[in-house]
Amino acid sequence: MKLFKRAVHAVVGLALAVTGVVSLGGTAHAGSSGQQLMVVDNKDTAASVKVIGLDQNGNSVQGCFNTPNFKNGIGGWWWHGTVTVVAYNGQNCTGGDNWSGYTSVPSYRAGGDWWAIVTNDNAPSTSQQIEFFDNQGIAYSMYVEGTNQNGQGSSHCVATPSWDSFDSNWWWRGEVHITTYPTGNCSGSSNGYHVRYVNGNGSSSWFGVTN
Repeated sequence: MKLFKRAVHAVVGLALAVTGVVSLGGTAHAGSSGQQLMVVDNKDTAASVKVIGLDQNGNSVQGCFNTPNFKNGIGGWWWHGTVTVVAYNGQNCTGGDNWSGYTSVPSYRAGGDWWAIVTNDNAPSTSQQIEFFDNQGIAYSMYVEGTNQNGQGSSHCVATPSWDSFDSNWWWRGEVHITTYPTGNCSGSSNGYHVRYVNGNGSSSWFGVTN
């Protein structure tokens, strides 16, 4: 997945709380291909996003969606291929854009029909817990290494049984290394390695990460 940076990365979640949907093109409907989007706003700066791309039938569509929360599910719209996301300071895609970027959404994803778009930031401020979105559908555990809230080096293994999994009560700050495994206890050969920067700049105690 293409990660966005200031003209940047995007996001999603299970509390499907999208409000004020403004249709800018033909709406997409549930089908046999494509994913619904979850916009996860680690930066806590996007009041709304414009999404532009192809629906499950290959039609060009776009829509504006208000994103008031850390996780914002855009349900009922199905996307695949290259999807462009532009974030705005105001609701209903007003007030000027504050970041943009794109991601490649697969027609089929093992284990579900949601695709997370997560914003990232390289300026750590405070500590946060990690919420992991398994877009690839391959991670059943992850080994997390980094610096905790006390400035000490720390690491542990946490199970990630679902698309949306929580590394609860472990607080991280700054550069974090995440290694994923196809087993539930970080054993065997790894199937992914990711470096992320937990920034603590948002209002949520959670920081979204995806593979």
